[in-house]
Amino acid sequence: MMINILAPDLIDKARIAVLQTQSPSVAKLQATLRLPHSQANALIARFEQERLILPARPGRERMLHPRYRRMHVRVISHDPRMVYVRRVVETALFFFEMWEEGNDGYSTIIHFLKPRPSAGLTPLRKRFLKEWYGRDGMPLTDAALSFHRWLRAQDLCPIDNDGIETAIRTECLIHERDPVFSHTKEILRDRAYVRLAGYYRQMYSNGVNRDTRVPDYFILREFIPQGTSLEGTQHPEHVVPCAVLRDTAMSYFEQERSLDQVVKMLERCLVIVWISLPEKDTLDTGTEALKDRMPTGWNEESDCIYQRLHDKNIAFTLPAERARCPLRTPTAVNATVEELLIGTDSLSGSSTDPHPSSEARSRKIDTAGCNGLG
Repeated sequence: MMINILAPDLIDKARIAVLQTQSPSVAKLQATLRLPHSQANALIARFEQERLILPARPGRERMLHPRYRRMHVRVISHDPRMVYVRRVVETALFFFEMWEEGNDGYSTIIHFLKPRPSAGLTPLRKRFLKEWYGRDGMPLTDAALSFHRWLRAQDLCPIDNDGIETAIRTECLIHERDPVFSHTKEILRDRAYVRLAGYYRQMYSNGVNRDTRVPDYFILREFIPQGTSLEGTQHPEHVVPCAVLRDTAMSYFEQERSLDQVVKMLERCLVIVWISLPEKDTLDTGTEALKDRMPTGWNEESDCIYQRLHDKNIAFTLPAERARCPLRTPTAVNATVEELLIGTDSLSGSSTDPHPSSEARSRKIDTAGCNGLG
C-alpha cells in the first residue's frame, strides 16, 4: 500500500507544506510539491491517521485539526454575540472531552468558560454529561445548540437571536468528531495541555478571565514535571511564572502562531520546583524581585527555564523527566545535576559537603554558563 512506502523526506516536506498553506487538500499538495494525484492522496490519508487532518466528512472539505490551525484575525472581537457563540461552543467542547474522559470537569474552568455567570454549575453538568451526551448521545454541534436553547429559555442569551444558531454550527464544524473513551495517561496529559493553550487563545480573542493561575486549573499536578530544592519543599514554584506563560501565549497568538506552537512552549516551560519559604521570599521581594517575571532579556525558546532560580542561587534537583541540568561550562559539559548543584567537583573528582553552603552553591552556579534546556 503506497501509504507505507512514501519516502520519509517527502512525508516531512508534505507535512510542512500542509502546515504552511493551512490547506489539507490533495489538489493543493499536488500543486505545491508537483506530485502525482496518487502520491498526494496517499500523503493526505497518512496525515489523517496522524490526526494532523480531521477525517473527511461527506460533502465537506478536509480541515486541519484545530491544534494546528493558525489564527488569522488579530483584532479581539468586541461583538457580544460572537463572544457568546464562542463561549457556548467552548463550553460544549469542554464537557464533550470531560464526557470522553469520565470526568465532571473542574468547577473553576466551567465558571470561566460558560457564557453567562448565572448559568449554574450543577444544571450544566447534568444537562451536558447526563442528558445531552450521556443519555442522548448528541454530537458536539447538537449539544451546543441545545445549550444555547436552554440559555435562551432562561433569558440568558443575546436579545438578537438572528443567525446565532448558524454561527454555532459554523464554530462547531472544526471540532466535530466521534467520541473516544479509551485514553492513556500520555493522551490525557496531551489533551490537558491543548485545552490550556485553547483557553489562552480565548483570552486573546474573546476576553475571558485572565487569571494567571489557569495552568493549575487545567493541568493535573501529576502531568507537570517537578523538581525539589535542597533547602526545603514548602512551596511549589513555577520556574517560569504563570503570568509569563500567559503573556507569552498571548504574544504567540498575536504573531499568528498555531495552537500547537503554544502547546510546545507550555510543555517546555511549565515546570515546578518545590522550594523553601525563605527561597520564595528571595524570589518575590527586593529590588531585583522575580516574582512574576523572568530575568531581563530571557527568551522562552532558547534560554534556561530555571534562570530565575539560578539568578537567586537556589540549588535544586531537576524533575525526573529532565536528565541533566541546563547549566553548562566548556570543561564540565558532562556534569550531572548532582555534580553541579549538590557539591561534587566533577573536574577534580573530590567530594565536598553533601549540604554545601549558599556561598558554595553560588560559586558553582555563577561559574557555569547556561545555554538552555536540552
